[in-house]
This record gives sequence, structure tokens and C-alpha cells, in this order.
Amino acid sequence: MLHLRRSALAALLLATPALAEEDYRNPHWHILVTDAGYSDFIIYTEGAFPQGALHEFVSGEWAAAVGYDGIALPAPQRSMWLEPEWSYPAWTSNSTFLTLTPQDIPSDTDGDGLPEGSAVIGNGTVQVTITWDMQDTVTGTPMGLGNGTSVLSDRYVLLVTYAIKNLKTTNLTGVRFYPFLHAHPANDERPQVRAVYDTTAHAGALSTFRYDVTQFSTNSGETDGSPSGCMFLDHITFSTEVPPADFGLGHFRGHTDRPATGLHLDVENDTLMNQTAFGPDEAAGATRIDVGTIAPSATQSVKVLLAVRSQDQTPGATNATACVRITPGTDPGIRVDKGACAAGSPGGPYDVIRGSLQNLLDAGGFVNLDPVGCVADELTQDRVTVQSTLSACQPAVFVLVRNGAFQQFDYGTASNGSVRFSPEGCP
Repeated sequence: MLHLRRSALAALLLATPALAEEDYRNPHWHILVTDAGYSDFIIYTEGAFPQGALHEFVSGEWAAAVGYDGIALPAPQRSMWLEPEWSYPAWTSNSTFLTLTPQDIPSDTDGDGLPEGSAVIGNGTVQVTITWDMQDTVTGTPMGLGNGTSVLSDRYVLLVTYAIKNLKTTNLTGVRFYPFLHAHPANDERPQVRAVYDTTAHAGALSTFRYDVTQFSTNSGETDGSPSGCMFLDHITFSTEVPPADFGLGHFRGHTDRPATGLHLDVENDTLMNQTAFGPDEAAGATRIDVGTIAPSATQSVKVLLAVRSQDQTPGATNATACVRITPGTDPGIRVDKGACAAGSPGGPYDVIRGSLQNLLDAGGFVNLDPVGCVADELTQDRVTVQSTLSACQPAVFVLVRNGAFQQFDYGTASNGSVRFSPEGCP
């Protein structure tokens, strides 16, 4: 998935029907999935993030494979991906699956305010019905980090059910299922992601999903890790209730063609190596669930829980100084400049106006007063100082008050306590 600025996101979403994808949303994040359950696009929408960047978690692959005795693949391959066409890096997999029933637009079938949906794919031997169900845990679910530790996820999680049906007239033996995740937490495309496998029974919501593959990274939000004024610690986890028969962690490197080496080959060849920790690298993780024998026309299901967590770790405010200047005239406005105000004798009066310094910076440092709600009636004041970090990740409040005296403001609070707010209109 190409990394797009926010302004291009709408155009991408409009293109998704041609890509056989649907968008499953909750109030904090959303995921585009194909009919085969593949995703290259998990976007976190809650909280701050560097201006112009998408808060991605994968881009990246969220995928799955299936294996069984007699599968029609060239040696040494023993497992087939559900998704035929991967993206970023773009390559054609060994899949022979076709869409039998495409997804409808996700709808709230269970009335919980969150979307559900399904699709059916098949390859002539097996049919896989994939069901997606966004759920609200309220508290988050435990994400295992190894060594007996865990963190709680975002409150919203995605439960994916893969129902595997035997289309043969004889028993299908040796059925195996492989969830696979290659993530870019905090939009980090550097070889700095870590991965762990954790089987600890951590307490919390949906704690029966205890067999966790967790990937995490700390990053500025820029794909190359360049400074942005922000810093995030992101985690993404998939987990199952059934203990895997095998598991593996490894690399999945590159963003153009199919990687020549990596964990995707271990999935295809059924050679997962039981690593419990890996990285830093461009990390991936997979597990193998042994489904066993499926009778003719019978179905066996595997449930996988997908969860994310983002923690803003932007350094604490250092009381960097900014100067808010009123620009008088027929089109009055305010401008934010970094650094302290120049010395001078302030005038007055002016009305209470409050807003976000980041909003001002987004508009090039200039915003008309009218949309803010109150308009200064005598714009003879040319400066007022606020203390703030001018960061998208810690947007601070600017305050202008009806007060002729020069004041210093710390995060929107007047030092003399004389501020009165009038957000609904001027007195």
C-alpha cells in the first residue's frame, strides 16, 4: 500500500471496489480487507499524528494460508495462501482461490454499533467462509509481550472466523491453518520492529485468546523515522484460543517485489522454527493451527483476534515559547510565531478567544478571528505570549483575554486568574 497523505485517502477509498476490498471501521481505527481476508491497510484514526501522514499499522501484510494432505503445489511448498495478489511489496502468490461470494458493504448485523461482514472463497478442494466482526471490549484485551508481561489493546478489536469446508467426497486429512502478520507499527518501515510469541494467560477481556504474536515499534510516525515532533509506541497482535502446533517469527524485507527470503517461505514450506522473540528487523510472525481431518461436506472453524494499541510518547512539554500576535485592520486575524514576543507596550482591550495552536500552524500561522466565535472589538493589542509545545502530538491552547495588561500564559491559564471564557459569543 502506498503511503498517502490524508488528502489522498478519500480517493483511495473510492477505488476500493475495483480491488474487491471492504472497509471495516470503528471509532478508533479501520481496516480494508479483500474477499480472501488479506489487508495491506490498517489505519489508526484516534489521537494526534504528524501532519500529512497516515497512522498505519501494516502496509505490511495481514494474511492467511491453508494446507492439507495432497495439496496441489510444487515441492517443497505445502501451504497455499488465501490471497492471490499481494501489495507493497506486490507479488502473485501460489493461491488458486477464487471468490465464490463477495463481501457486501459491512453492516451492523448484531446491533452493537460496529460492522460485520463475510465472504466465501474456494479452490475446488476447500471452501473458506471468512467472517469479520468488530467488537468493543471497553477495556482492551491483553497483548502478550513475553516474560510474563502484557499491555492492554485499544478497546476495539476485530474477530475473524475462518470456516473451512471440505468439498471432496472423501475425508480431507492433515488440514492446517496459518495466520500471518507483517506489520509497520507507528508507520515504521525501518528494520526496527520487534516481534514476540507469548502463551501466557493474561487476565482481561477476551483473555481466552491467549496465544499471541505481537509486533511493536517506537517511531516518529514518519516511515523513515525522521523527526516529526511526535513519538509513538505502537503494538499490533493476533491471537487464537487454540494452541498452535507450530509458530514462527522472522523477517519480511522490502517494499517492491516478493522478498527472496523470509517467514512467508516458512509458511509455504511448513517450516516454522518456533522463535519466541525476533528483531529489530522488518518483522513478521505466523502460527500453525492443526485442524486435523474434515469429513466430506463438513466444516471446521478457526477464530483469530486482531488487536492494536497506540501510545503517544511525545516528549513532555518544555514550555517552548510562542508569540500570538493580533494583526489589526479590516480583516483582523491572529498569527503564531515561535519564540518570545518582542518587547513593547501592549494595548487593549480584546475579547476571550481560545483554540488550538496546531490549528493555527496548519493554516500557515494565520486564522481569521471570525470563525473562532468571538471577535476583538478594539484590536490595538499586538502581542500576548503563551507557553506551549508547537506540536501536532501535543496541541496546546492559546488564550486571548479582555485585559489591557501584558500576561504570560501557561497552557491557556492566566497567571492572575482574571481570564473569563465566552466561547458562545462576546459579552
